[in-house]
Amino acid sequence: SVALAETVLDGAGDSAAELAGRGLADSLRLAGSPYDLWAGICRTSPDLDEALARLIRALERIRAGLSRDDLARSFDRANRLYKSLRRLE
Repeated sequence: SVALAETVLDGAGDSAAELAGRGLADSLRLAGSPYDLWAGICRTSPDLDEALARLIRALERIRAGLSRDDLARSFDRANRLYKSLRRLE
């Protein structure tokens, strides 16, 4: 969430809020929490480093897929997860 916020701000700067919609706000929900709340979690989470490594690998696969026009598997997997989460609402 924080990395996404930084990416949007790096690309759109102060006009990001004017250009974005509700989906971005939903994606940034955790970034709306104060750092003090997350500082201890970040320092003590033994799995955070590996989770970030998996995220980086996923982004690299998507980036490589862009150049090969081969993103169907990534989108299919993401779509299945999204649909399963929607059932929880």
